[in-house]
Amino acid sequence: MLIFTGTAYYALTKRRLFIEHRKGEPGIVVRPERPYITVFGPVYPMTIHHAFTVVGTLLALAHFATCTDYSTPYGKAGLGMAITLILLNISGFYGRYIHTKIEKAAREKESRALKQLVRVMRRWKVLHVILAAVFLLLLGIHLATMGD
Repeated sequence: MLIFTGTAYYALTKRRLFIEHRKGEPGIVVRPERPYITVFGPVYPMTIHHAFTVVGTLLALAHFATCTDYSTPYGKAGLGMAITLILLNISGFYGRYIHTKIEKAAREKESRALKQLVRVMRRWKVLHVILAAVFLLLLGIHLATMGD
């Protein structure tokens, strides 16, 4: 639930379709035009996303470590979620910490090969979003088959 909340909040505030986040004293403003809700808080949505997903990942991996039966649809979906969650964290870590450094190096150096690498590696966001969709699909299967 923490992972979903962190992801949903970030996704909704990033596009500013319904919710806008502004840094400041905590508070909420509702209005009739888009974005309909403005949330004020001391931290940015990406920080909330990171905190919720890291804590959620640690709790989920502890949960996965206690499971012993992966032969049922419930277990297979759970195992798939564990693998997807690890890949999601790797791609998120890459995007947050490594990709920005590679882009900065490409701007500073006139290396054609480095700039080409940056163009290819910019697709990490697409991979990250696809992995998130797969994770949510597996989560739905996992919850739907729970107790079978």
